[in-house]
Amino acid sequence: MLECERQRIARGLSMWKVDELAGTQDGYYAKALHADAPSGRQAQWKTLQWIVDALFPRGFKVVVMDAPMSEVMDAPMMKAKLRHIGAQKDPKTRRELMADLGRKGRAAQMGKLTPQQRSRIASKAQRNRWRRIREAQRKARAAAAAPE
Repeated sequence: MLECERQRIARGLSMWKVDELAGTQDGYYAKALHADAPSGRQAQWKTLQWIVDALFPRGFKVVVMDAPMSEVMDAPMMKAKLRHIGAQKDPKTRRELMADLGRKGRAAQMGKLTPQQRSRIASKAQRNRWRRIREAQRKARAAAAAPE
């Protein structure tokens, strides 16, 4: 389904259009894509074949390989991969994704720092924040004092 989603985005098709091309009921593609969600559906092989035929009209080649345990995809990993694929086209989704990844990275970094290191980082952030506020106030005063 991950490859189907990549192909759908690459071709610029909406999910409802994939349902229409595949001949499935409305919303079926989205439910099959998110099978781990409460409203999700596990697609039957026959229905999956219709979706694949609609997305790959010139045909396709399937290669089955044994994956190392580090590459086994569970539901959260699949959700993260889909989020990354969707972020390629939508700037808002990309910003949200990058902000989320930044928060997670920062949380992981903060867990490795000593309390003194965290305090030094917080003090530096506070100094920078007040410097920006004073700079903005100074610019506002200068703009108000400037003759028109």
